[in-house]
Amino acid sequence: MLDHETTAIILAAGLGTRMKSSRPKAMHSIAGRPMINLLISSILDAGIEDIVTVIGKGMEEVQNTVFPYKTIIQEKRLGTGHAALEAVKKIKNLNKNIMVFNCDTPIISAQTIQDLGHALKHDPDTKIAILGFRSANPGVYGRLLLNSEGGIERIIEAKDASPNELSINLCSAGIMNISSDVILNLLKKIKNNNSQNEFYLSDIVKIAKSYGIKCCMIEGPESQLLGINSRSELAEAELVFQKQLRTKAMAEGATLIDPQTVWFNWDTKLGRDVMIEPNVFFGPDVEVGNNVEIRSFSYIAGTKVGNNSTIGPFARLRPESTIKEGGRIGNFVEIKNANIGENAKLNHLSYVGDATVGTRGNIGAGT
Repeated sequence: MLDHETTAIILAAGLGTRMKSSRPKAMHSIAGRPMINLLISSILDAGIEDIVTVIGKGMEEVQNTVFPYKTIIQEKRLGTGHAALEAVKKIKNLNKNIMVFNCDTPIISAQTIQDLGHALKHDPDTKIAILGFRSANPGVYGRLLLNSEGGIERIIEAKDASPNELSINLCSAGIMNISSDVILNLLKKIKNNNSQNEFYLSDIVKIAKSYGIKCCMIEGPESQLLGINSRSELAEAELVFQKQLRTKAMAEGATLIDPQTVWFNWDTKLGRDVMIEPNVFFGPDVEVGNNVEIRSFSYIAGTKVGNNSTIGPFARLRPESTIKEGGRIGNFVEIKNANIGENAKLNHLSYVGDATVGTRGNIGAGT
């Protein structure tokens, strides 16, 4: 765990233009959770509790979503360097280190954040640590340029890179850890003389090197550092995160017959010896007990399923429902805001809403 000497700044003023959306990019969801909340969760798990989010005007939805953490408004969207500068100028008491994140890189793990945090501790003379990754298809990511000794020299954005620089497969994740005793002065020196006329945070490395300030780079896994700027990239990140959730579920005692067809919400809770058949979808707020069988083509949201129950196939469990121990919800049965008693049976072709079925109750077909 990191100590309390780090402040996290999340850059979240982006409008998500390439997503063709009226919602801010930070509010698009992965596994049913806004991506900015996924990122905040990992930051907290890494041990960082001081979190500040930079937003743009009219982004009250993001402000409400990140509450109770502080937000700072970037009045003009002039680039990541400008956004970071606005935040640093308005934070009254800077911690020892400032870790800067982009909200569109939300599936980074707490361990990778900790690794970046520890990078500055290994050498007190190092003031900036950059998080990089290697990619077979680096595309629009900024490239990390190394010197002859393997140290980081500068970051070049893809839009400003030469063909030779674009051939480099070592990419910048856009995440860095910066010592507070240099960050303000360096941010003030960033210029916007580039193809986008923006103040790039990535230029901080080149500027630091020009003043003899030591920088380092650590590599993280590409799968955690996917940047999300389009709907297709959002879908790709969803696939990666779902794989993590499925692996975790199986490691904790659930059987998934065909894992890639089971879709979890970020908050799905499974007991031991749960067996899930193919093509099952979990919405938000689902808790499943031990020794439960969930059969194919079931959709479950907002429901608590008791031990030793059987759900499906083709079952639809809607919010505010409880299936108590031993309950059986069969094919083409829909439940909404209902309390199904112990060992009760709804085996087929029924709808039960706003109701209670008692212990050992048996609801026949067509009800």
